[in-house]
Amino acid sequence: MPAYFSIVLEFDRDDIGVNTVDELCFYMKHAGLAFRAGAWGAEKLTQGEITAHNQELLLHDFEPDPNDEHGDRYYQSEFDLDGFSGARGFYLNNTPSDGRYEYVLVIPEEEVYAENEPKALKKETADKLLHLLTWIWHMPSIRTIQTFPEKCDGITPETEFADGGLPQAHPYAIVSEKQLKNISTEGFEVQPFHFGGIILTNKKYKFI
Repeated sequence: MPAYFSIVLEFDRDDIGVNTVDELCFYMKHAGLAFRAGAWGAEKLTQGEITAHNQELLLHDFEPDPNDEHGDRYYQSEFDLDGFSGARGFYLNNTPSDGRYEYVLVIPEEEVYAENEPKALKKETADKLLHLLTWIWHMPSIRTIQTFPEKCDGITPETEFADGGLPQAHPYAIVSEKQLKNISTEGFEVQPFHFGGIILTNKKYKFI
């Protein structure tokens, strides 16, 4: 399997409503993610069926059992995305006690970073990626958006910023304006934009 680049949307469980999954589908569609098919066992399901199933599991704070291959699970989806071969999306709710959950979009890593330059992106690719992130940020309940290659361990929860944790930004992260005071921005370029969002661009990356 190829290595994957991850875009992780962080949510607070307290913000879950009866249409949360459908709402995310709406914002992703307008960001340029067109539903292609179900994935990983959900290939024959419609987007509506996948949405309804995942909504029900989220409402009940369902945590999949990683050791039960035949147990219930969140259904995954594949999307068409301009400039990339596609993306796959899925929910993660592995630590319900933390009061948060994630939606993850993965793209083949080789389509994001420049060949033989892991700290570089082609400018056209970076622009498409940033367009996607900023459009998805329109969804009010998103707490953070963080990006990283497969070798990284995962996101830094928003609750850890006040203790010195830094968001994963490889190259971009989006955080709320109110959280900026808790983040050391020395290694980032900081760009305010709409809906109280702050784009953090990792200074270690270059765009070619």
